[in-house]
Amino acid sequence: MRKAAGKSFPSNLSNFYASSKVELFNFWLDSSKNWDACKLLVKRATENKNSSLRGWEAVQGKTLRDRLSKDKYEKIVKARQEAGLFYEDEDFPGDTDETWLMYSGLYFSNFSGT
Repeated sequence: MRKAAGKSFPSNLSNFYASSKVELFNFWLDSSKNWDACKLLVKRATENKNSSLRGWEAVQGKTLRDRLSKDKYEKIVKARQEAGLFYEDEDFPGDTDETWLMYSGLYFSNFSGT
C-alpha cells in the first residue's frame, strides 16, 4: 500500500487506513485502484457496520405481543409497517403474529418482564 503515503491518497480515508489497512487495500483493488470508487466502498462498509451496531433484529409479532401491553404492541406494529421495517411470513401473509418486525435487540437482551 505504498500509494497510501503518496499524494493521490485521499485524506478522509486516513482513519480507516489506520484501523484496517488490509481491508482498505482490498477495497482499493476491488475498485480497480480508483480511490474515488474505493471511498464509496469504505463509506458503504462503515454504514453497514454502524447499522449493525444499533442492535436491530427481527422479532416475530407473537413474541412482541407476549412481552408488551396491547397498546404498545399495536403501536409498534403500526410504526414498523409504516416504516417498512417488517416482512411477512410466506406461509401466513397478513397475520401480524407471524410477521417479523425489526426491533432493538438491546431491548430484548435486557428484558426483565412486564
